Formats: sequence, C-alpha cells, structure tokens
Amino acid sequence: MNTRSVALFIIVLVLGLALAACARTDTVHLRNPQTGQEVTCGPYPFYALRASASAQLESQCIQDFEKQGFLRLAKAD
Repeated sequence: MNTRSVALFIIVLVLGLALAACARTDTVHLRNPQTGQEVTCGPYPFYALRASASAQLESQCIQDFEKQGFLRLAKAD
C-alpha cells in the first residue's frame, strides 16, 4: 500500500465512524390495549462500533413492555 492509499483508508474509516456515532435506532411506540397507555422505546444512539448494544437495548425495552401486555403500533410514515 502506498501513502495515498493509507491516507484514503484512514479518511474513509474516520468518516464512517463519525456517521455511525450520529446514527440511532428508531423510536418504537407501544400501547396497552386494556388501559390505552402508550409508551416508547428509544431512540438509542449507536456508540461508534457498538451498534449491536443499541439494538439490544431497544429489543429488551420492547420485550419488557410486551410481557406487560403492550402491543407495538404501526410506524407512522
């Protein structure tokens, strides 16, 4: 690899990490059909290379509310 290739690789890597740091999961809305109560899970920011941790937090939040009888609402477009 020449110096130019290494520099380009570093620039692409830094830009990719910067974009990943700004990303986040969507907000998920849930409603309890018996009480009408609405709750939200997220958004959870992606922390650099830890996007899987954000997805896990979102998934756990949703599962916790679903165990209590909440149902996911359709995404609003």
